[in-house]
Amino acid sequence: MQGTTMNRMRTIALSLVVGLLISALTGCGFKLRGSTELPSNLKVLDLRIANTLVKDDMLPFLEQGGISVFKPDGTTKPDAILTVGSGRYTERVLSVSPETGKAREFELAYVLPYKFVDADGRPLIQPGSITLLRDYVFDADEVIGKSRERSVLEGEMRRDAVLQLLRRMESAAR
Repeated sequence: MQGTTMNRMRTIALSLVVGLLISALTGCGFKLRGSTELPSNLKVLDLRIANTLVKDDMLPFLEQGGISVFKPDGTTKPDAILTVGSGRYTERVLSVSPETGKAREFELAYVLPYKFVDADGRPLIQPGSITLLRDYVFDADEVIGKSRERSVLEGEMRRDAVLQLLRRMESAAR
């Protein structure tokens, strides 16, 4: 019977600690990766994105935020215009193999230019670009696997850039 009481007290103490941790995390502004709160005054967005992959990555977040994409049918007017360039990847060598003299480690950079303005063309945030850097090791003996790794890395960088852009849009409304 004493063991049951101890277990109950431990469960209550653990519940309190978990509750306090959750309160502390939400109180400090912590959010799960991928969660954004877009401006409440933004209902219709004119989306001008040069890269379909970037657009495909962004659309679910806009829908989740209750934002519809402007369709020029004459019945609605956009609240804002988001123009996003195609984005570009560049690569530079970080290290070479001392035995073969071939490149071994690379830095991959992704730059995504953007412009976010209201319906009258006034900037909501200053035009700019998001730059992300990642490095990876290339092994000539694993060409297929490493090329797949790079492809996955490019997709992750693109999605990270979209999330950063959405966070910048979110902060513009505050």
